[in-house]
Amino acid sequence: MLRLFQLNVALVYVATGALKALEAPWWDGTAVWRSLGSEHYWRFDLSGLLAHPWTFPLTKLATWATLAWELAFPLVFWKRLRPYMLLGGVALHAGIVVCLNIGPFSEVMIWSYLAFFTFRRTS
Repeated sequence: MLRLFQLNVALVYVATGALKALEAPWWDGTAVWRSLGSEHYWRFDLSGLLAHPWTFPLTKLATWATLAWELAFPLVFWKRLRPYMLLGGVALHAGIVVCLNIGPFSEVMIWSYLAFFTFRRTS
């Protein structure tokens, strides 16, 4: 059951990454900038910050990094890369929690990472 849950988490990321890869805002690097600039998703008004010219290259990098990370998430099954993949996910979802108001999705996904840890009994 645990492996099935892990596969489900990986499938969520790969499927959303694949769907995003079909959309122009993800290829041209504007998806994160558009999300942060949309009043619909605001946790707080970021328009002043987004008006600065240095923010666009950062959001472009964040867009491509998000897409690459989602598509590469199955690397979490390689034990050497697992901590880095999970840390990347925590960083991604922490950014979403801080900047966007999209409900509990990020918190749920971070909690799902517990399935990738090995706990040993000490008895």
